[in-house]
Amino acid sequence: MIILILSRKKLRILSHTILLSNCCCGIIIAILLMVIIIVANFSSEPFKTIILGCGFDSPTQTTMVCIFNIHVSLLAGERCFSIIYPFKYQRLANHKNITLILLFAWILPIATIYMVVILYSQIKFGNCTGWIAVDGIHIFITYFIPLTIFFLPMISTFIAYTIIIGKIFSMQRKVSHKVDMTNIMVSTSTRGALFLKNKKAILQMTLLLSIYMSCLTPFLLLHLELIPPTVKYYYIASRATYMVASIYFVIHPLLVAYFTAPIKKEIKKLLHHCCLYPHFLGHYNYRRKTHRATFTRKSSKESFKNRTETSEMKTYFR
Repeated sequence: MIILILSRKKLRILSHTILLSNCCCGIIIAILLMVIIIVANFSSEPFKTIILGCGFDSPTQTTMVCIFNIHVSLLAGERCFSIIYPFKYQRLANHKNITLILLFAWILPIATIYMVVILYSQIKFGNCTGWIAVDGIHIFITYFIPLTIFFLPMISTFIAYTIIIGKIFSMQRKVSHKVDMTNIMVSTSTRGALFLKNKKAILQMTLLLSIYMSCLTPFLLLHLELIPPTVKYYYIASRATYMVASIYFVIHPLLVAYFTAPIKKEIKKLLHHCCLYPHFLGHYNYRRKTHRATFTRKSSKESFKNRTETSEMKTYFR
């Protein structure tokens, strides 16, 4: 997705900067998960505890998920603002404001979650994992922050799309009312018809929220220990839900790209080119082979005719 946006001149616009940053955050999370798996399975003590405890423990994972979910909320807010206030959006969406927003999205979680926990643990206990013994920090990292960052994208996406649908609904009501006042044949538009006209925005909101909840809710239930660890197959379920939750960080940028018309258009062009180019190449090679075979048959017929005429001439002059 990053390569596609950067390689197409039409897509290198300011409104896609947040999506690019979101994709970068997803890539960092994927690398983080791969490093955790490699270290947990192939590293030995004490390096395993040091690496996982200081670099890739709960503060790091919570910080990266918080950054990603802030980007999800920013994308929903940016889409809502660009539709409701298009002229203000064009005036305010400049390099300075977008840079400040992205710095806020990255620096705030790092400063308030990761740096606070790690620095406190280093100063108080002289190591990276001492924060676990402090009940307040442990509750803050394990329960409060995950719940907050879990509900943040849901609430922001729901509010943003509700405002968009309400704005479209009111505009269509006004247009239909004006048409009814000017036409002789009055056709009052019902709420059901307006609902069907807004089905695209409703479908987007439903799809985003349903995928988000289905991927992250099972993991949150196990992470908060709302399901007790004594349940059978608890650890297998925790690993499975962890992997499903990780897949969401790949799915969401793809969904946003699909719902963005210019990116969707370029993806279709790329797929169309990739799918049709081999067919065109095969058809072109087939035509070349057919033409070559026809030319060979014609040349062989002409050479046979020439040889026949030559032999007849030799026979005649004898």
